[in-house]
Amino acid sequence: YISDTLGIPSVVVSNTIGWSLGDLGPGENSSFEIGLQPMTCLGNSTSFTNAVRIAASTPDFDDNDNYDQAGPVTIPCGSDLVVVKNDGVGPGDPRLSVKAGDFITYSISINNVGSEIATNVVLTETLPANTVFVGPVDTDGWFLVGGSTYTYAIGNLNPNEGRVVKFIVQVAPDLPCSVTEVVNTVQAGSDNVDLDSTDNISNEDTPVECQPLLLSKHDGGLICAIPGQLIDYTITVTNNNIVSVNDLVLTEFPDPNTSFQGPLDQWPVAPPYVHSIETLDPGEPKPIPFWVQVDPAIPASVNAITNVVTLTPTNLVFTLTTPIVRDAPDLYVVKNDNIELIPRQTAETIARIEQKVGRALPWLETFKMQARSPKALSVSPGDVISYSVAYGNAGTFTATNVVITETLPDNTQFLGPAYWTQINANTYIFTITNLIPNQGGILDFRVRVDDPFPDNTIGVTNTVRISSDYLLECDPSDNISVEFTPVQSLTGTFIYLPLILRNYPVLTETPTPAPNPPSPTATPLPLAWVSDVVADPTTNQVFIASPREDAVHVIDGASDTYNRAVPVGHGPSGLAVLTSTTPSKILVVHEPDWTPGLWFINTNSLTSHSMVDQDGYVGARPVKVTANSLTNRAYVSNYWDRMPLINTLSESRIAWVHKKNFQASQGIKVSQPTNLVYMTSIDTGELIIFDAVQSEGDPDNYGACHNAPPDDDNNGDADPRNLRMVAVNPTTGHVFVTSPPDQNTGQTDSRVYVLDEATLLAEAQANGGPPSDLTCTWNFLPNGQRSPTALPGRGWIATIPLSGASPAGAGHVGIAVNPLTGKVYITDGEANKLFIIQDGKTASLSLPIQIIDTGFDNPQGVDVNFVTNKVYVANARDVNAPYGSVTVVDGASNTVLDIIPLDGSP
Repeated sequence: YISDTLGIPSVVVSNTIGWSLGDLGPGENSSFEIGLQPMTCLGNSTSFTNAVRIAASTPDFDDNDNYDQAGPVTIPCGSDLVVVKNDGVGPGDPRLSVKAGDFITYSISINNVGSEIATNVVLTETLPANTVFVGPVDTDGWFLVGGSTYTYAIGNLNPNEGRVVKFIVQVAPDLPCSVTEVVNTVQAGSDNVDLDSTDNISNEDTPVECQPLLLSKHDGGLICAIPGQLIDYTITVTNNNIVSVNDLVLTEFPDPNTSFQGPLDQWPVAPPYVHSIETLDPGEPKPIPFWVQVDPAIPASVNAITNVVTLTPTNLVFTLTTPIVRDAPDLYVVKNDNIELIPRQTAETIARIEQKVGRALPWLETFKMQARSPKALSVSPGDVISYSVAYGNAGTFTATNVVITETLPDNTQFLGPAYWTQINANTYIFTITNLIPNQGGILDFRVRVDDPFPDNTIGVTNTVRISSDYLLECDPSDNISVEFTPVQSLTGTFIYLPLILRNYPVLTETPTPAPNPPSPTATPLPLAWVSDVVADPTTNQVFIASPREDAVHVIDGASDTYNRAVPVGHGPSGLAVLTSTTPSKILVVHEPDWTPGLWFINTNSLTSHSMVDQDGYVGARPVKVTANSLTNRAYVSNYWDRMPLINTLSESRIAWVHKKNFQASQGIKVSQPTNLVYMTSIDTGELIIFDAVQSEGDPDNYGACHNAPPDDDNNGDADPRNLRMVAVNPTTGHVFVTSPPDQNTGQTDSRVYVLDEATLLAEAQANGGPPSDLTCTWNFLPNGQRSPTALPGRGWIATIPLSGASPAGAGHVGIAVNPLTGKVYITDGEANKLFIIQDGKTASLSLPIQIIDTGFDNPQGVDVNFVTNKVYVANARDVNAPYGSVTVVDGASNTVLDIIPLDGSP
C-alpha cells in the first residue's frame, strides 16, 4: 500500500487496509483510488488480485453486492533503467549557445525504476563530431574503448536508486562556421534485460557558434619546464570567414624569466615582438613559431612562466602558463642507422639538447661523427644494420631505473650486443640504475635484414624509447626516436660485404719492415703471471692476459666464475675489445713475440687465431693495443717501433705511423668521440697524440703531437716524469695519464695528470688544425729526448697526487674508467692497492680519492664493465692461485665482491 485519494486516515492491519467513512445517506455514493506496489517478484512476473468489502453497523437487507474484486493483475519483474542528459545550454540556462573552443559539461542522470537490482550498469558515450574529450578520467571516470566511444562503469543500482555523472567536451577551436549544433547521445545498459529499453537512450542538441578569427597557441606538449628549458611555442591564426582577412598583427609578450630564441626570420631580435600577416585566405590556418628559453638561473620564487600573445585588430588574447619544476630529469634518446646522413629531425633534436645543457656533449659528438658521411642510400637483404643509440639526462635531477626500450623492426633478426635483454618476441631493453644530470652515452643495436625480403615492403622502421621511475618529465617529446632505413634488393652479380666496408677507401699499405727486427729483451716479472684485463659488455665476459700460460683467461661476468683459458701467442701483454662486430672481438698483442704479434679471439666461440696479413707483424715489441669500434681501427704501442694501424674488419695492417725516434712507448688509448689516439712515452715523459684521420690519410708525412706534462714545480719547464698508462673518459672528455716516480731521479710520489680534450683541440685549431707536430708547436723536443728547456704542453687541467702509493709507484700497468659513473681505477702492484678517482665536469686537485687496500695481491691490469658496474683487477701473485687471480669490486659501493682463481691452462 502506497496511497489513496480519500483524504482520511487508514488503518492497516497485516495485509488489510480499512477506512471509516461515517454515515452514508440514502442514494448517496462516492469513489476513490488506492495505489499499491508489489513488494517482491517471483520468477519472471508477479500476479495478484485485489478485493474490497463494505460494511455498516446497521443491517443490510442485500449484502450480495457488498464485495467485489479486480484482477488478476500481472506485473513483470526486472530492472528498468532510465537515462536523461542535460547540457546546461538553452533558455533558462546561463548560456544560449557555446562558442568554438568553449566547454560543454553534460549532466547525465541514470536511475533504476524497476523492481530488481540492475547489475554492472554501464553508460556509453559517443564523442560528438567537432569536439575533443576532456574528462573526467579518474579511476571511476570515462574510459576510451576505441574510436570515439567512451564508457563509464556505474556498477550496481538498486531499485529506485540513481546517480548523476558528468561528461565534458571542448568544442573544436577551429569549428567550421557551417556547423551550428553539436549532437550528443548517451546509452545505458546492464547485465539484465531491461523492462523498458525505450528510455535507455538520451540525446542532446547543443547550439554552437564558430569564431570567425581564431587565435590559439601550444607549447609542443610540455607538461612543465625546468630551468634552461627550451620552449617552442606555435601560434596559430585561423580564418573561419568566407572571405579573406588582411593586415593582421600578432604581438608576443614573453615571460620576463625567459629569453627570446627565434626564429629571427619571423620576429625582430628585440622587443616589441610583432609579426604581420598580410592576407589570410578563407579556412586557412597560419602557424607561426616563437621560441624562448627559460632562464637557467630563474629565481626560486618563480613557480610558473606565462606567455601572452594578442591579435589585432580583433583584440583576441591567448595566455599560456607553464609550471616550473626545478628537480626533475629530462631524458632524451636519438638514434641513427649510420647508412644515410642523419635525418633532419634527429639533427634538430640534438641541437635542442645541446642548447638546453649549454654545451656540446661527447657522446652526441660521437653520434654525429658516425653520420657525417653517408655509406649508402639503402641496405640490401642479408645486410647488417648497426644502429647507434645516444641517450642522456638533460634535466636537473637524477633519473632512477632508466629503461631504454628497443622494438625489433619487422623482417629483421636481432644480432646484439648481448647487453640488451629480451623481454618478449620483439622487445629488448637496456637498464641503467641511475642517470645523473648531464650524463649519457651511446649504445649499439644490431639487426640483420631478412633474406629474402618481402617484395611489397620498402624498408624497415626501428623505434627506441627511454623512460624512468620519475613520472613527471616536462618535455617527453625527445623520449622516442624513430629511424627508417630503405631496403633495396641487389641486382646482377654481387658479393656480400660487411656494410661498414662499402665505399670505404682502400689505403696503400706501407711496405713491411726489414725481416730481422732487433730481438726484444727478456720480459721482467711479474709479467710471468698476468698483465692486461679487458671487459666485454656485449657478452658480459672478462678476459685476462696470462704471459706465463701463453693464454687469455676468460671469466663469466654473469656468475663471476672461471670459464676457460684460450691459447694465443707467446707472452700476451695487451688486450682490447672491439664491439662493432658480431660477435665482438678481443685483440691480443704479445710483447716478447713479434711474429705473429697480434691475435684475435671470437667472444662467442672463444676460439683464437693470429693475424695472417703481413705474418701478423705489428712491430718489434708490441706492448698494448686499443680499438675504436666506431671506425673499426686498432692501434698498437711498441716499445721501440712505430705505431701500426690495423683494420679490424679485414684483420690487416694498413699503415705505419712514425713516432719520434721510437721512444719507449707503453700505454695507448683511442678516444672514440674525438678519434684521437693517446700514447705514453716512458723515456721522454711525453703524451704522444695522433689524429687518427690525418695519420691514416698520410702516414708517411704525418707527425704526431708531443705533449709534455705540466710545470708543477713552477720553474718554467716541463717536469721530468715517466708516463705509463692512459685512459679516456668519453663523457667528460678528460684524459687520465699515470706517472709513477722515476727512482733514477729520486722521485718518490705517484701522480695522475688530467688533460682536457676540448682545451687541447682548441689550442691546436688556433695553430691551424688537428693535433700534429705542426700545430702543437709549444712542445717540440729535439732529437726525441727531453730538452732541458722543454715547454709544458697544453690542455692539462689537473695534477692529482696518489698519496699512499708504494715507492715503486702506482699506475705502472692498470688504469680504467667507467664513463657512466665517472670513476677512474688505478692499480698499485707493490702496495696491493686500488686507487679510485671520481671524475666530474671539471677536474681539480681536490677530486675525491678512495683507496681499497684489501683483496689484492700484486694487482696489475684493471677494467670495468660499465653495464654491470663491476671492476675486475688481475692479481699477479696469489698463494691460493698459482696462475694468479681476479678480484671483483662493486663499482657502486667500492667493496670487494669476490676473488676468482685463474685455475686453468690451455
